[in-house]
Amino acid sequence: MKVCRHLFLHVPHVDAPTGDSMNMKYDPKTIFNRAISLCDRLANEVDRIRASYWQYRARQLTCFAKKFNLPCDIITS
Repeated sequence: MKVCRHLFLHVPHVDAPTGDSMNMKYDPKTIFNRAISLCDRLANEVDRIRASYWQYRARQLTCFAKKFNLPCDIITS
């Protein structure tokens, strides 16, 4: 997988699935874990200037998962 060095290019990749990925069904747990991992990577490696924002987004995802009783393994601080 090619690593994108420009933050603004991450968003279209995440928000715009194409081709076969549009027809695939994903487990909510997998989606949640990928989203939390992406927030963590952005906060710690890619976009450290806005680390607090990405940590906030991870907390919001965790609250959303708890509110709707979605299964999740990762608890953010």
